[in-house]
Amino acid sequence: MASTEAAHRAGTSTITGNTVAVSSDVVRSRGAGLGKRVRLVLGDGTPVEATVVAVYGRGLGFGTVVLSRDLAAGHTTTRLDQSLLVRTDGTAAARRALTALAAARPGLALADTAPASGLRNAPPEVWINLATIVVLLVYLLLSIANKLVAATAQRRVELGALRLNGTTPRQIRTMMRREAAVTAATALVTALLLSAVPLALLGQGFLGRPWPSGPVWLLPALAVTVTATAFLTTELPTRQALRTSAGRRDPGPVTPGAVSRGASGAAHGPRVPCTGRPWAVRRPGPSRRPW
Repeated sequence: MASTEAAHRAGTSTITGNTVAVSSDVVRSRGAGLGKRVRLVLGDGTPVEATVVAVYGRGLGFGTVVLSRDLAAGHTTTRLDQSLLVRTDGTAAARRALTALAAARPGLALADTAPASGLRNAPPEVWINLATIVVLLVYLLLSIANKLVAATAQRRVELGALRLNGTTPRQIRTMMRREAAVTAATALVTALLLSAVPLALLGQGFLGRPWPSGPVWLLPALAVTVTATAFLTTELPTRQALRTSAGRRDPGPVTPGAVSRGASGAAHGPRVPCTGRPWAVRRPGPSRRPW
């Protein structure tokens, strides 16, 4: 299998006539090494045979096949060159010369091939994809938050039982915070493990290394977002459940009309409405057994 060093020795200046350069993936899949002839079909459906004169790596980020200008001439839509790559010495004089050349030919635009930093010069489709991903992530975050809130709210009976057993509200809140910490840690570790393999494969294919490229603050921002969501969706329903259980346990002050006196003038407790099956009240006395 040809390597990138072989492609460097061959050079791109040899790609003329019926010659092509292929990626290392094509070499592995089709056995198209240096000097081999491959059959191709051009954009207008014309079948051709070309000789492989160079092999390059990182085909996912560049393309699988590079044609020579002579081979592609006459088989494109406009039959014109879409772009020209010019290498200069980087001086101001070379820049002025290229600017004058572009100004003398209408329709010719001069652009820098250096990679742009950030998304300032990103094409519209990049912004559309980014907006779609953000909307999907927000929807996923809201659905997870709703599930956590519902799961915590369903534990009101459990929290009320803990309060009746003597557990203080502070102890219950501490317990729920620890459960939220375990939930957030499990989510972060699982997400990291599931995304490690795809990111490593993409980085190896596009960048030639197993780690991805991007802003460093994305990982801490993701950790903070997941942790805050877990704690908020657990803490707020827990406090609401504790306030509800405390209100049910407190009977409140007894109103004056709730105390009555019997025939003997003794005070009785508050009258509680009786629902369900009525009970008969009997005076204690000697039991009579039938013979």
